[in-house]
Amino acid sequence: MKRSARIFLFVVMMIPVQQVFSQDLRMLMLPKEGSADSNLLYLSRGLNATFISAVAIEMEKNYPCVGITDPKSISYCLAELRLQSTPEFGGRDIKPVVSKIARSLTNPDFAVKFTMFVNSEDLAQAIVVCANSEGEILADFTEPFAPIEVAGESTITPVIKLMDELKKHEICPYIGTVNIEVKSDKDESSSTSTPCDAGLIVTDVEIKSNSTLRWELVKESLAGASGTVTYDLKEKYKTVISHSCYVCKDGTKGFAKITDTSETEAKVEGLSRESVSDGAQVSDARIRITFLDNGTYLLTVKATSEKGPMKITTEKKVDGPCMGNNENEPPDTKTKSIDVPFTAVFGPYQGTPEDKVLSQNETKDVSGEKDKTTVTIDFSLVRN
Repeated sequence: MKRSARIFLFVVMMIPVQQVFSQDLRMLMLPKEGSADSNLLYLSRGLNATFISAVAIEMEKNYPCVGITDPKSISYCLAELRLQSTPEFGGRDIKPVVSKIARSLTNPDFAVKFTMFVNSEDLAQAIVVCANSEGEILADFTEPFAPIEVAGESTITPVIKLMDELKKHEICPYIGTVNIEVKSDKDESSSTSTPCDAGLIVTDVEIKSNSTLRWELVKESLAGASGTVTYDLKEKYKTVISHSCYVCKDGTKGFAKITDTSETEAKVEGLSRESVSDGAQVSDARIRITFLDNGTYLLTVKATSEKGPMKITTEKKVDGPCMGNNENEPPDTKTKSIDVPFTAVFGPYQGTPEDKVLSQNETKDVSGEKDKTTVTIDFSLVRN
C-alpha cells in the first residue's frame, strides 16, 4: 500500500495547470473512476488525472489546434472568472467566456470517455472511447498497463495508443478548395418487333441526354464546407411504333405510326442550407479526410443542392387511318422541383497527417455500357 501511495502523490504533483479555451477546437475529457477493490479508487482517480495531463501534453505537440477541457479545469476556470467579475478584481464581463465554456461542454469537437480501471497495485487497464462531433468513433480500445509507468519519463502506454489511433483521422483541419465535375452523355437507340395479325409491330427507341454537375466547394473546418453547385440536364426520349394492326378509337383498323416524345430540362443552382450548427443555418456540405495505415488517405464528399425546376414536356402523334385528330395528344408541360444529392469517396491518394498540403487533380472515366461519364476532382487543402 505504501508504494501505491507514493505513485498517487507523484501523479498529483505532476499535473500541470492547463490553459483553457485558447485553441480553436476543444476535446472534452470525461473520466470515470473504477477498480476491482474500492480501497484502490483513489489510485484510479490519480491515474485518470495523469491520463488527462499526458493527453494535453501530447495533443499540444501533435495537434496544437486542439485544447483539452476537463471537469476539474473548468471548475478552476469558473472560480477564477467569478473573481474577475467582481469589482475588487476589475469587474470583467465574463459572459463571452462562460458562453464558450458552455459550448465546449454541450458541443465539443472531440469527446474522450475513459476509465483507468485498477485491478491491483501492479496492474490497471485503460478503457478509452474517443468520438468527434459527427459521431464518428476515432478510437475504441482497452489497453493494460502498470500504474508504476507514471513514475517514468516516458509517456504512459494508453496515451501512446490514443495518439496512434488519432493519427488515422483528420484532427487539425485541412482547409481549401474542392472542385468536382461530373459530365455524362448518352446517345442510345434500340429496335424490337413482335408479330400481329396483319404484320409486325416495330418499336424504335431513341434516348439522347447530356448533363453536367459542378460542385465548387470550400472546406472550412473538420467537416464543414460552403460553396455552390450547378446542375444542367437535357434529355429527349423518343419512341416510334410502326403498328400494322392498329385499331383507332372509332374502330378503324390499319397501319399507324405512333410517335411519343418526352423532353426533360432541369437547372439547379446553389447549396442547400437546411443544416443547423450552433443555432445558425449552414450549407449542407461535408468534406472529411480519412487517413489509412498504408500512407494514403480518402476524401469523402457529401452535399445536397437547393431545389430547382425540372420541366417535362410530353407529346403524342398518331399518323394512320383514324378520322380526325382525337388520337393525338398535344404538348403538355409539367414542372416539379428536384434537388441533387451527392455522395462520393475519392482516393486513395498518397498522403499522411504529417503532410502540410494535400492536393490532387485527376479525371476518371466511369462510363457504363450505354453512357459516357467522366468525373474530375481538383483540390488543394492546407493544414494550419
